[in-house]
Amino acid sequence: MAHSGNHFHNFDKVCLKQWTLYINKDFPKTSIEALLPASEQIDGVRGPFVEVPSSRFARVFKCSIGFSGRRHNLYIKQYFCRSAWDFIKHLVRPSRAKRAFKASVLLDENGLGTTGVIAMGERRYGPFCGANFLITRALEDARDVYTCFGNNWTGQSSDVLRDKRRFIKTLGETIGRMHRAGIFHGDMRAGNVFAKKSEGNWQFFFLDNERTKRFRCLPERLRLKNLVQINMLRAKTITNTDRMRFLKSYIEFDAGIRRKYKELAGKVIAKTRKRLQDSPPAG
Repeated sequence: MAHSGNHFHNFDKVCLKQWTLYINKDFPKTSIEALLPASEQIDGVRGPFVEVPSSRFARVFKCSIGFSGRRHNLYIKQYFCRSAWDFIKHLVRPSRAKRAFKASVLLDENGLGTTGVIAMGERRYGPFCGANFLITRALEDARDVYTCFGNNWTGQSSDVLRDKRRFIKTLGETIGRMHRAGIFHGDMRAGNVFAKKSEGNWQFFFLDNERTKRFRCLPERLRLKNLVQINMLRAKTITNTDRMRFLKSYIEFDAGIRRKYKELAGKVIAKTRKRLQDSPPAG
């Protein structure tokens, strides 16, 4: 059963016409208002928008806001209904933006990196959600896992190998902590996991959290799904030993999973190999 809680305690609720906004208490509200369409501005100057590639069921813009002598780089994601059935479902379930918002805050509360939610907004007409969006911080100096394996660790020096092993170990431990907390990531492909190196240590951030959920007991099929998703890498710098090193780090904090290590590793390796054979290259 999925587990839920109150994710709004660090956010202020603001109503502007038909819009309901949840704004991070650490972020000035007047700056958020400046991002609204010009016809609905309360005050301030509309931020410069640059559209970036996204799925056909969403539009994503990059922009920046300056206040108190500091520049903030942000992403705004507007969600669209994917079908008539999708529209009907959202009459009785939260909007896509609200689900992504709740999941991102859930990850943050459990010490798992995200881009950081600045605001979530819904425009409703009675029970109908006409529009919804999410504003997050831009990740600075971070790259997705596809890019990390494609561009790094091409040499074989001891420093290169140590850095790659540190990266793999930290990634395994991070996902292990996520699953130990009962959290399933809705789409843990390597393009949705970003990495940033700071003072020699790696930190990971999880994007596209719309389908991320928490369970009292994480179903094994979902555990396996996430582990296969993150292993869908074809880079020449990845070896079978690297994949085993990842799985050994993954089980480090969960005694129950450690007892089933061989069985779990066999399933992950077999399913990953099959998917790699059947799927076109990604990333």
